[in-house]
Amino acid sequence: MPSLGSGPAICLEGGSGKEQNTAHKHTDRPAQRIAKNGTSTGVAGTLKLGQAKGISARAIEKATGGKKGGGCDRKDIQKQLDELFKAHNDTLVRGVKDARKVTDVIRDILNGGKD
Repeated sequence: MPSLGSGPAICLEGGSGKEQNTAHKHTDRPAQRIAKNGTSTGVAGTLKLGQAKGISARAIEKATGGKKGGGCDRKDIQKQLDELFKAHNDTLVRGVKDARKVTDVIRDILNGGKD
């Protein structure tokens, strides 16, 4: 899995434009809500890769207006994410946006116990 800085990127209107803000609204909050207690993973601050891909595909669709609005279709984005990330959908990923809030437990789980 790539790091946050080296992961895939998409072009959205403006660095802080409407599409960018909409995408963050529909990714950051849902990911943090799911990861908060770690209900689906057993580790607070994490979520499953499959959940993260689903959240991301939905957010991109919302941000770009979807297929009907001349933008991206959630199913197409999901397919691209599935092709890009070959790891199993149950793989744990960080659900905490602020890196300063990543605990040692989260770091250990995500790194497989390796430093």
